[in-house]
Amino acid sequence: MKLRFAPILMLALLVATCSSPSAPSQSSVLRFTFSPNPVPTAGVVFVGCSGQVAPAKTWLYTLKIENRSSTPFVISSLSSTLKATGSSTPFTQDYDQATAALAFGSATIPSGGSVSGGLCTFLSVPSGTVSYAFRASDGRGPFSTEDLQLLP
Repeated sequence: MKLRFAPILMLALLVATCSSPSAPSQSSVLRFTFSPNPVPTAGVVFVGCSGQVAPAKTWLYTLKIENRSSTPFVISSLSSTLKATGSSTPFTQDYDQATAALAFGSATIPSGGSVSGGLCTFLSVPSGTVSYAFRASDGRGPFSTEDLQLLP
């Protein structure tokens, strides 16, 4: 099964839903919160998500990252991992610091501060999960989010 996936990080307003944010995943350094969680499909592909019109479903959500450490967290890289429902093979995509800065408005999360980014994922299958892992420029990490469920 061929997966089409691109968690291109969009700086756009997201469609409001009635779902509540997820309970934050815990780490000693970063705290992650997806909203909504689980995320319903937007049903259509947005050109900004895939870079082109593609026959797939799209999910739009926000990821908030809180820095709980006493030093700034400078994102050096991040990766996304997609697991399609019914597939045993995950798909992982790596991104650089510039992509993190585009997605979250800054690659630096100040001590005690936070950043948020509007993200999207598209798939040619009905549902699955996505998660993210972050590494710091000082070697800390990876710090991973919980799996976000992508509803059919």
